[in-house]
Amino acid sequence: PEGGEGEADAGQGRAVAITGAESRGSSRSTDRRTVQLLRAIDRAAWATNQRLLSILFDKFHLLRHCRALKQYVMLGQGDTIQYLMDLLSPLLSEEASRVYRHQLVAQLETAVRASNAHLDADDVLERLDVKLLQASPGETGWDVFVLDYHLDPPLNCVITADAMSKYYEIFTFLWRLKRVEHSLSNAWRLEMTSEHVTREMKEVRATLHRFHVVRNEMIHFISNLHSYMMFEVLETSWEALVRNLESAANLDEVVVAHEQYLGQIMQKSLIGSVSDLESEMGISPMPAGHASGRPPSPGGFSRGFGARGGAAPSQGSGAGAGDEPDTHSLRRGMQTLFDLILRFCNVQGNLYKRVLDQVARLRSTRLKILERTGKQKWGIDGSSEVGGSDELGAYGDPIEMHTVLASIAGEFNRHIGTISSEYRAAFRAFLDSLKPTSSENLKFLRFRLDFNLYYE
Repeated sequence: PEGGEGEADAGQGRAVAITGAESRGSSRSTDRRTVQLLRAIDRAAWATNQRLLSILFDKFHLLRHCRALKQYVMLGQGDTIQYLMDLLSPLLSEEASRVYRHQLVAQLETAVRASNAHLDADDVLERLDVKLLQASPGETGWDVFVLDYHLDPPLNCVITADAMSKYYEIFTFLWRLKRVEHSLSNAWRLEMTSEHVTREMKEVRATLHRFHVVRNEMIHFISNLHSYMMFEVLETSWEALVRNLESAANLDEVVVAHEQYLGQIMQKSLIGSVSDLESEMGISPMPAGHASGRPPSPGGFSRGFGARGGAAPSQGSGAGAGDEPDTHSLRRGMQTLFDLILRFCNVQGNLYKRVLDQVARLRSTRLKILERTGKQKWGIDGSSEVGGSDELGAYGDPIEMHTVLASIAGEFNRHIGTISSEYRAAFRAFLDSLKPTSSENLKFLRFRLDFNLYYE
């Protein structure tokens, strides 16, 4: 009996061993099938993503349209934008209610044909359009004009309606900056073309020189700010976008790269700070290079540019919100400076109009004096008809010219004194708002604006 029990126990052990081996073999077989299935899914996903990216970039030319948005909506096509502004300036100076879209579209087509923009693909130029915003009382055409760019599926899966609203916001800021720069250029041109005819007006030469000095300060600010926007903001962000799009492995990464592109531009251009953008997403700032979370869906644009591993390299210093300048005060400061510059250009235009009117009167006086002396008469005497009843008539007495010019000089000296003091106070406040920044770009901008510490 004892031998029979031993044989039974041994048989049960062999059976258990065989069952365990079969179970392990079955488990290994299942694991192999799971791995093979996952690999097949990965290959299918990779092939699908490559096909989708090929359609977006090769068939529908996504990168070309991103470049077109940069060149036109972000005003990167300098010659076209400059000529367009020259053409539109008289129209946009009217009240917003008197500005009509068909007139603006005609001028846009003229600017495109007369500049290098005509070399762009027809598919790009056909999408360019003009949009007029809802006008408020007191606004001019400058305030409601927007360059539009039409997008259709599948491009609007990446460049969504929300993304286009960000493009319009950036356009509004850059368009106002270009308008201020254009106004200063016109003011400079007016001075240069009038210089030879105002030399004799000694009573107003000092006043004209004061305007010249203040305008140079304004040109220094605007030219440096414009250079910062075009090169430090737009070009560097564009290079990052191109790199990220080229390395994108799927549609999600393409969408994230484009959102980061807009977010970086809005942050660097002071339209929105890092903390502002992330708070609207409802997320906390993440360290540079930290990968977490899922990318936004293609249908919904996120205003932030939170980090995503492998999607895009971090730009900027990565400092916390406490190290960022007050974006709202910077925006208000720039708005104040822009308004003061436009006001200055308007006052200077009025000054030169008044002075050139007096130049015309002086010429009229000299012509009539020559005419009288040719008839063997006194050039000016008590009974002379040289004087006129109207304001622009010839001077009846040389003393009258000096009196009128002295009055003009006194009036516009008060104007330029007020504008100059307000501008310098606003500019110092703007520089102070840039001090807390940890961004190397903004630090360099501040240095360029006050490289010799004149405003300290």
